[in-house]
Amino acid sequence: MMGGLERPDQGKVIIDGKNLSSLEDGELAKYRNQNVGFIFQFHFLLPSITNLKNILLPCEIGGGDSSRVKKMALELADHLNVAHCLKKYPYQLSGGEQQRINIIRALSMRPKLLLCDEPTGNLDSENSSKVTELLKSLATEFGSTLVVVTHDRGIAHSFTDKFIMKDGRLNL
Repeated sequence: MMGGLERPDQGKVIIDGKNLSSLEDGELAKYRNQNVGFIFQFHFLLPSITNLKNILLPCEIGGGDSSRVKKMALELADHLNVAHCLKKYPYQLSGGEQQRINIIRALSMRPKLLLCDEPTGNLDSENSSKVTELLKSLATEFGSTLVVVTHDRGIAHSFTDKFIMKDGRLNL
């Protein structure tokens, strides 16, 4: 609901002073494009375009500065060891490489809200640590709110603020 993908059955979802519950579909799509970065457990990369095009797609849809986004994408790809993957198609990559491309796409628009569902689920322990630290540092640099959902206790314990859900109940 915070990302504007679902609407509440009742009540309101207010983010940065905007009541997402009352936005029209087009306004909600614009909110997502300009404010939210999604890192899903499954990558949702379009198979018919290169990984670089997948990264640039949100910028192109939203009319952003594609040269700035491309520069950032290249830097992040170097940092995450996937620069060699940018001209390839998603099906030519391992699951971990696809996940790192997905992460670059989510970060490329410098979102105010970064929502992550198991962002390290397909990564080895070394890349998991690297990605977690990158997410934290870029969220700080961008002034973003970072929300990470994970079953990985090691990743969860690396964050200072934690909410634990067990058996459908949130333990504060």
